[in-house]
Amino acid sequence: WVTLGNGSMEIIDMVPRAFLDAGDEVLLPCPDYSPYTRRPLLYGGKVVDVVPSGQDFQYDLKDFTSHITARTKMAIITRPNAPVGNMVSKELIEGLLATGIVVVVDEAYAEFSSQTLCGMLPQHNNLIVSRTFSKAMGLGGIRLGFLLAQPEMIGIIERIRVPLNVS
Repeated sequence: WVTLGNGSMEIIDMVPRAFLDAGDEVLLPCPDYSPYTRRPLLYGGKVVDVVPSGQDFQYDLKDFTSHITARTKMAIITRPNAPVGNMVSKELIEGLLATGIVVVVDEAYAEFSSQTLCGMLPQHNNLIVSRTFSKAMGLGGIRLGFLLAQPEMIGIIERIRVPLNVS
């Protein structure tokens, strides 16, 4: 249910590498944490920007589902969003999970929001939650991130892991 990364940046790199094929699409809120806009491109993915229809950068499910095509493989959402700070609703995440695409929720700032989606993991085999020790715990120097998902998803990511990545 957990795997480690050399910082959350390695997690950000491993997820698209593990799941994307050339031409696959990734839905990303716009604006969002910039590495998510670049990493899928390295593995042949196409980034589809999702612009919020609501005020104050608030998204609804249709903002995302209106962009889903046969090539859509995943959505990556920071929760709370970096840099905007808004919080995508749990109901929106559940709606995305119901589409069958892989939904990656970056909870790097979850300790500041008092909200997490980790409790949803047992019910959703297409949910990945990533976390880091560098933000709320102030341990950026140890370069340790982690990813939570069901064992099948962890197994897919483990196949592309660089050996001895965490020391």
